[in-house]
Amino acid sequence: MKPYAACYAESRQLLLGLEISRSWQTPNTTDSAHHRYAFGNQPQVAHWNLLQLANALWPLHEEEGPCWLQRYVRRLIQDCRSDAERSSSMNAVNPLYVLRNYLAQQAIDLAEKGDYTEIGRLLELLKSPYDIQPGLSAYALKRPEWARHKAGCSMLSCSS
Repeated sequence: MKPYAACYAESRQLLLGLEISRSWQTPNTTDSAHHRYAFGNQPQVAHWNLLQLANALWPLHEEEGPCWLQRYVRRLIQDCRSDAERSSSMNAVNPLYVLRNYLAQQAIDLAEKGDYTEIGRLLELLKSPYDIQPGLSAYALKRPEWARHKAGCSMLSCSS
């Protein structure tokens, strides 16, 4: 039996005992018929996902965790670069600007009205996604709260 499997049965019973109204269900658009990913089902989905993660990490905790940390510290010492230099290296391979769904949806909404300027702006921005572009810091932000419930910005398929 896996380390967390014993807890699973007890926790599952607690989760199944929750009375969640059908009105809470806002299904993933690719699963609207079955409601597997509906808001009301998220506790069960989250519990299952966390159980799988815990089982995958358990061997590392017991055997590899301390060894990995020691190897990482040794590597940092051998690297001889400052934190700023390491940060700069990481930023060079991790884009600052990413085409987020809400940005794409805003551009689509404008284009449907005949205004293609935002599509052009996004195209130019994403030609250099690793570089800081003056005046465009808003494009590096995460999804704003208003976009959480706007169609095309939040209710997307799992593959989106």
